[in-house]
Amino acid sequence: MLLNCGRSAPVNGAPRFVWVFVAAVERSRFELELVDARKRAEVAAAQAELAKSFINKIANALPGLVGYWDRDLRCQFANDVYLHWFGKSPQEMIGMSLRALLGEAVFALNEPYVRGALAGTRQEFQRSLVKPDGSVGHTLAQYIPDMRDGTVHGFFVSVSDITQLKNAEIELEMAASVFANTLDGIMIADVNGVIVSVNPAFTQITGYEAAQAVGQQLNLLSSTRNDTGLAAAMAQHLVQHQQWEGESWARRQDGSVFRQWQRVTTTHGPNAQRYVFVFNDVTERWHHEERTRKLALYDALTDLPNRTLLLERLGQLIASTAREERKIAVLFLDLDGFKAVNDTQGHEVGDEVLRVVARRLERLVRKTDSVARLGGDEFVILLDNPANLEEVQRIAGLVVTSVNEPILSGSAKAEIGASIGIALHPVDGRTPTQLLKAADVAMYEAKAAGKNTFRSSKSSLARFLGEIA
Repeated sequence: MLLNCGRSAPVNGAPRFVWVFVAAVERSRFELELVDARKRAEVAAAQAELAKSFINKIANALPGLVGYWDRDLRCQFANDVYLHWFGKSPQEMIGMSLRALLGEAVFALNEPYVRGALAGTRQEFQRSLVKPDGSVGHTLAQYIPDMRDGTVHGFFVSVSDITQLKNAEIELEMAASVFANTLDGIMIADVNGVIVSVNPAFTQITGYEAAQAVGQQLNLLSSTRNDTGLAAAMAQHLVQHQQWEGESWARRQDGSVFRQWQRVTTTHGPNAQRYVFVFNDVTERWHHEERTRKLALYDALTDLPNRTLLLERLGQLIASTAREERKIAVLFLDLDGFKAVNDTQGHEVGDEVLRVVARRLERLVRKTDSVARLGGDEFVILLDNPANLEEVQRIAGLVVTSVNEPILSGSAKAEIGASIGIALHPVDGRTPTQLLKAADVAMYEAKAAGKNTFRSSKSSLARFLGEIA
C-alpha cells in the first residue's frame, strides 16, 4: 500500500489535511514474480553448470578422444585425452581449425570423412597419427553428425587409441607369418593331447594334411622305434619344467620313419593350456653322425666294435659291479695260420676269412655279450655275467671248434685255428686295460702250448681250482 498526505484550505479557520491511500497490489505481484524468475534462472544456470561439469567429467574420464567440431570445422569441445594427445591447452584448442590441428597431409586423408559427417552420415575409419612427442599412435575414429531440426550443425568426434591392439595385431600377423612360412614343423595340441593346429611345414615333413591331423591324438606320429618310456619321461619333464627337447623317431603318413629333433613347450593362455611342438627332420644328419660314429667305434671290415668301443663297454660292465654282483670274462683270440692265408691266397681271401670269423663268433654268444676286433687277426669276446670259469672255458672250446671249420671264398679254401686267452674280473684285473693284458698273456700261453687251444690266466685258474677243491 502507498500513502500520500496533503494540506488543503482551512475550514472555519481550522487547518485541513487530505490523506490518500493507494493499494499497490499489482506492482507487488510483478516484483515478486520478477524475483522468483531470477531465482529460477539462477537455479537453472547452476544446474546447467553442474550438468556441464558432470558431462565434462564423464568426457574426461573416457579413455578415448572426445571432441566437437562445428560446420566451420572449428573445435568447440575437447576432453583432456584429446588435449593431451595433441599437446594442446584448452585455450589453444577451442576455436582451432581442424586443418590446423591435423596438418595438411592428415586433413586431406580425413576430409572425405569430414564431408560425409557434415552430410549427415556417420563415419568410422582407422588412422595412424604422429604425436607431438614423435611417437606413432593408431586410432579408430568416429565422426557422428549433430542433427537438430533436420540440419547438421557439426559433428561429434570419438577416437579410440588402439595402439596396443594394433601392435598386438601386427605381432599376431608376424607370428602367423612365421607359423606359415617357417621350415620347422609346428603342431599345437590341447591339454587332452588333441591336435588343434599344424603349419604347412608339418604337412611337408609328415605327409599329413592339416584336415587329416587336426582332431587326432598326439600319437599320430608315434614310432615303435622309440624307447617305451620316452612318452612318460617327456610328460613328467613337461610337468616339472614346462618344456622338453630332444631327438626321437616319428612316423610319416606313408609309414616310413624319420629322426626328428623337437622342442615341446607348455603355454598357458587366458582360457586354455596348450602344448607347442616344434620339430624338424634330422634323419640325414643322424645317418651321417651314425656313419661317423661307426667309423670311430666299429671295425670297417667286419662291422664289429673296435678297441675304443670294447674298452667303453668293458668299463661300463666293471662300473656296474659296484651296484650288483656280476662276473665278467674276457677272451683274447688270435687266429693261427691267418698270415699264411693272406700271403698265399691274397688279401681278398684274407678279408673274407676275417668277416666269416666275425659272424661265427657273434653266433656263439648272447646279445648281452660283445665281440670286437682289435685289428689284424686279433678278436676279443666279452662275456657278461657267465656262470663260472668252467662255462667260459666251454665257450672258448666252441670258439676253437667253430674257427677250425674250413672257410670258402670263391674257389679258395682257407683253414685256420685260434689261440685263446681267458681273464676274469676282478681276479685278473680291475680295469679294462688290466683285463686285456691278462687275457693277452694267457693267449700267448695257449700258443706256446701248441696253438689252436685256450688257456686261462694263472690267477683265474688258481681261483677256480681253489673254489672246487
